[in-house]
Amino acid sequence: MKKIIVFLYLTNNKKAKKYLSYFKEQLKDFDLKTFEELKKDELERCKVAIVLDSTKEQLQSFPNLIWVQSVKAGVEKLIEQLNGSQVQISRLIDNQLSYTMANTVLAWVYCIQKNIYAYKIQQNNSIWNEIEEQENEDTNIAILGLGELGLKSANKLLENDFKISAWARSKKDVKNIKMYYGDDGLDEILTHADIVVCLLPLSKSTRNIISKDKINLMKKGSAFINFARGAIVDYEAIELSINNGQIKHAVLDVFNTEPLDKNSTLWANEKISILPHVSAITNLKTASKISSDNVNKYYNEGKFPSFINKELGY
Repeated sequence: MKKIIVFLYLTNNKKAKKYLSYFKEQLKDFDLKTFEELKKDELERCKVAIVLDSTKEQLQSFPNLIWVQSVKAGVEKLIEQLNGSQVQISRLIDNQLSYTMANTVLAWVYCIQKNIYAYKIQQNNSIWNEIEEQENEDTNIAILGLGELGLKSANKLLENDFKISAWARSKKDVKNIKMYYGDDGLDEILTHADIVVCLLPLSKSTRNIISKDKINLMKKGSAFINFARGAIVDYEAIELSINNGQIKHAVLDVFNTEPLDKNSTLWANEKISILPHVSAITNLKTASKISSDNVNKYYNEGKFPSFINKELGY
């Protein structure tokens, strides 16, 4: 009898069908089913679930579930849904994702450094005016969060001669990057940066960590990029700081509720660039391959993948 693997997704997710086709090819030795296809006895036989999107009720339906494989790097929803459960979570760790994020960070840093957003505002108002441009080597960029995504992005910026500093929870020694730690370190790095790039994971300790008080510490004329999670940053304070002239531009890709409410004042602010959560789009082929390899190794070799620390969020 084949081992059952369930693939969990919400019915309105357009990526699900593509994922299913990849998983059926890569997990041929298993009985791959969606939640709707499972019978009661099959729910009991499930030890592993692959998750694109899920509900708490779905996850609670598996009495013998041991671990779940997320096809996303962000797993805060899974952590919330599995609160109090012994079920372990393996998040997606994909070098392709880090590569994509690094290129996106570089692109938007250049957009700010070369005043592209400001020239667009001038165009909208029929203004012909040259804006002074800061040299790369004179541009201080602060990376908040130095995990896989943060480190790859920092190195990409270093390759382009930007001055890089970074803030992390724990001490790290990284070549050519000035490191900061703890509350005092966060305060200090924010006061020096021309561009702040947030790549922190969402956890209890990072929720609203970029508060109004922290935002008020930012250098006058600096810019802010959030490619992490919306709940990490006080967006009302960001908008206020932009309106009073302290921050010159913000690039926001993530929000507490997505899609962003059409009535949000963020849309109309010409000094805010709104993106629909696209800073690092998951490559479905590599994500499905990594996830399938983890499942195969567990059943064929008895090897567990790396699991996150639910308290830390990664």
